[in-house]
Amino acid sequence: MRQTMSFLVCLILMAGCSETLGPNRIPPGSTITFSLPPDEVFRSAARVVEETYRIDSVDRDRGIIRAVPMEYTAKESIASMSDVLVQSNHTFRRVLTLQVRSISDNQVSVSARADLQRLDTTPIAAFANQRQGDDRPAEQRNAGVITDRERAEVWTSIRRDYAAEQEILDKIRQLVKENSL
Repeated sequence: MRQTMSFLVCLILMAGCSETLGPNRIPPGSTITFSLPPDEVFRSAARVVEETYRIDSVDRDRGIIRAVPMEYTAKESIASMSDVLVQSNHTFRRVLTLQVRSISDNQVSVSARADLQRLDTTPIAAFANQRQGDDRPAEQRNAGVITDRERAEVWTSIRRDYAAEQEILDKIRQLVKENSL
C-alpha cells in the first residue's frame, strides 16, 4: 500500500501543474522591446505574420494581431495516454496572437503567444454516441440526438510553442532592424 501511494505521489509530481492560470488571467507570451514609434513596429509585425501565417484579425486600437490557426497532421504522443498506446495521426493547430503596445513615449513591446492545440472532436463524438444506447434515464433532448455543441469541433490546448514564438519575434526584430537602417 505504501509503495502504491508513493508511486501515485511521484506520478502527480512528475505530471506537474505547468502554466496553470486563473479564469481571468491572460497568459503571458514571449516579449521583445523597441525604441521606435508604435505604428512602425505594428506594420512590421503585421508584415511578418502575413509572410508566415494568414492574418485573421487586426485590432489597431488594442495592438492585437491574430493569425488564422495553422493546421497540420502528425503522429505525436503528447496529449493522452491513449496516444502512447496507439500511435495514430492526429490533427493539430498552432494559434498565434501578437500584441504591440506602447510602454512609454519611445518604447514599444511586442508579445507573441503561440499555442498548440489538438482536435479531439472524434473521441468526444464517439462518447456522445455511446451514451445514446445507455438505459439510464435521460432528458428527452439526449435520447438519440447529438446536439450541435457535441458536433462542433473540440480543440484541446496541449502546450505553448515557444520555438514558434521566438521564431516570429526574431523575424520581427530582423525586419525592424532592416527598416531602421
